[in-house]
Amino acid sequence: DGSSRGSRPELPMVARSLFAIAAATWWAAAVVVAQPRPGREPTLDEALPTTTTSGAARRTTTPTTTPGDDAAPLFSRAITVAVVANEFFDRSVTRMGGFGFSTRMISDVFRRHPAIGVDLVFVLAAAHDRVDGNGTAPGEVWVHGRPLINLRTTTTTTRVGSSSAPTKKKTAAALTTEWAQAYLEAKRVDLFLFIDYRKNYLDAHRMLPDVPIIIWARDPRTQRQRKLIKRITVPGAPPPTTTTLPHTTTDTTAVASSSSPQQQQQHHVVKAQGTSAPDARHARRLIEHAPTKVAIGMTWGPALRDRTLEAYNVSSSSNATVDDLPNVIATCADDGERLEPKPRGTEAATPEVLFLARLDPYKRPWLLVALARAYPHVTFVVAGQSHFRGSGAFEPPAPDEVPNLVFLGHVASEAEKADRLARAWFIVNLSVHEGVAISFLEALHCRTPIVATVDPGGLVSSYGEFAGDWPGDGTAGLPAIKQAFDALLTSPDRRAELGVAGRKHVLETHNARRFFDKFASLAHAVGVR
Repeated sequence: DGSSRGSRPELPMVARSLFAIAAATWWAAAVVVAQPRPGREPTLDEALPTTTTSGAARRTTTPTTTPGDDAAPLFSRAITVAVVANEFFDRSVTRMGGFGFSTRMISDVFRRHPAIGVDLVFVLAAAHDRVDGNGTAPGEVWVHGRPLINLRTTTTTTRVGSSSAPTKKKTAAALTTEWAQAYLEAKRVDLFLFIDYRKNYLDAHRMLPDVPIIIWARDPRTQRQRKLIKRITVPGAPPPTTTTLPHTTTDTTAVASSSSPQQQQQHHVVKAQGTSAPDARHARRLIEHAPTKVAIGMTWGPALRDRTLEAYNVSSSSNATVDDLPNVIATCADDGERLEPKPRGTEAATPEVLFLARLDPYKRPWLLVALARAYPHVTFVVAGQSHFRGSGAFEPPAPDEVPNLVFLGHVASEAEKADRLARAWFIVNLSVHEGVAISFLEALHCRTPIVATVDPGGLVSSYGEFAGDWPGDGTAGLPAIKQAFDALLTSPDRRAELGVAGRKHVLETHNARRFFDKFASLAHAVGVR
């Protein structure tokens, strides 16, 4: 499986025909065998009865243009893009996260503009990231209106016993990309879109080595940033032999007031779960030596360009095309392109802040507990869920312990999320590291400023309050975070000014027209026209 198809000799016409027939039969049988999840969307054949699932048939189909759709085709013909990722923002199939959100976002934007002429198929690279347990099953499931397949699937092989023992057949499961390869070849994929870069995406490249690639750099991590993430710790309770403090109390002033210096020194921390940081430096080999062309699109160059080149180990003199490929943000789209402050009554009548992120240690949600205790008159709304349990994970306090800390879990409704963002006086982000966080852009689109311990490209300091860099568990930064809170809690005029300026930035930078322009430019650079 690891060998490149580009090195194989060309098959005779008859052999290729036989292979195509066998692959099609295999695929059809696998789709029948695979059990679709309840309530799934129809297959391509069911949804499009006048066409087939082959790439050729899809190319001859004229896309219907929705009323008012002024987008023109980007290419000389309709194309198929295989989106490769490890998450797809569907809790019934994969985990949630910003990378997965981007797959839903582009599915929506291409669906809203069918005249663009781009069809998508989703490819899950990491079998263990299928939460439904079907990470190696052949066949399609439907996510965001698109077919999703596993990159590696299980096949049954036969083994024969040793010559010294009675001949005995055994079956053993083996993972292979052959099913996915036949599927994608039938789709006639024109372009891969990698959601950032992960080493397991290379399996997709190996199966179709002549298909060009766009790497969508969303959170490239330098070696320094990888170390910061790995060194995140969760504040833990002191050893049992000492005076204990509630494990959720992380405010350094609270610790100082309720324990002696000796007891403070004994306060210990726990290694956080979920802080492995993939090393993407081997992307250079793909970018500079692949048999096809590779381009890099960044969500926002001012924040990511230098980081991308370093994280992917790409020389600034490389011939690879590097350009922006922005997000498309339409969270508070009901406001059109107006740049006035929030309408009266939109913002909550009493102080309310929003934490819109996973509750994983990477985001350091334990700091919310200390902040909620320090600001009992402020409602802290937490929209997100945790992927981890046990030691090294965040355990929320009981509701009666911190009554102004409200946990909503994952907010699936886009309308509810937009309402929460618009109501908030500001959002708070406590991560040790971020790319250009989607939550930042969504908040600004809703004219809500930001308080954060990261400042990618100066985004937070321009449209909110940057509280400084605080590594580890972040508790040392609580005084600075409180100063940032105070600056926005006490000044409605400043909140309004920052919110309007932030909305202007998002409207101008992260819109569909700019996304299409940059997508077409990157695709043209790798030979898709």
